[in-house]
Amino acid sequence: MVVALGIRAEPVALHWAVVEGVPDRPVLRASGSVSCPKAFNEPAVLAWLRKQILALVDEYDIGVVGLRLIEPIARGAARESARQRARMEGIIMEAAESAGRGLIAGALATIGRYLGSEHPKAYLSQDELRGLEWKRRTPLQREAILVAVAALSQSK
Repeated sequence: MVVALGIRAEPVALHWAVVEGVPDRPVLRASGSVSCPKAFNEPAVLAWLRKQILALVDEYDIGVVGLRLIEPIARGAARESARQRARMEGIIMEAAESAGRGLIAGALATIGRYLGSEHPKAYLSQDELRGLEWKRRTPLQREAILVAVAALSQSK
């Protein structure tokens, strides 16, 4: 059975989810959020981030990684925090590739196409996703789960 890792980064943290199964009936195996070390400078944070991704790939025997990218027209896209997130996303893509795993990456509309949905944002305000109850999840954790489920569609 294929296992997918979904990731949603932000400049201060990494949100992740591991799902398995098929996109229509996913099973959530694990999820979490980790904060970036505050005492690290940016190069050290990026190195730390890479190690975190590779550790998750190894621990859960990930077959495919899904990454929710920053929206190209996001409010504040020219701010340093958006550029920092973009650099983090680049490191995540590199880590998935260097680990030899499949990768899907995109803004929410792209993730929606992998899910077969024209309105993927609507999922985020619901209490469940294709049988997965996520009422108590934060919005960013929900995005990580959503991306992991979308990644399952590429694992054929």
